[in-house]
Amino acid sequence: QSTKVHQALVAGSTSAGIMVPAGTRLRFGPGDRVECCICTRSFEDRWQPGVIASIFYREEGFARGMFAAYQVRLDDGRLAFPPSGG
Repeated sequence: QSTKVHQALVAGSTSAGIMVPAGTRLRFGPGDRVECCICTRSFEDRWQPGVIASIFYREEGFARGMFAAYQVRLDDGRLAFPPSGG
């Protein structure tokens, strides 16, 4: 059974709103099944199933000391970055 998390960004989207400092208390851990609400280009929300691939994920260009709370591998292979509050 998967748990729904709120709006997620697909890789390549802006990272505003998903960044958290290290040590933030997170609801999910690696391997947890979730569903991410992905906003389509036509601004329709679609729930996509996936798995938490990593927590406190970093990429070049992220602000110093800040992380994406989650990196989710969607079942269709895309990566998404939901906010920590999910």
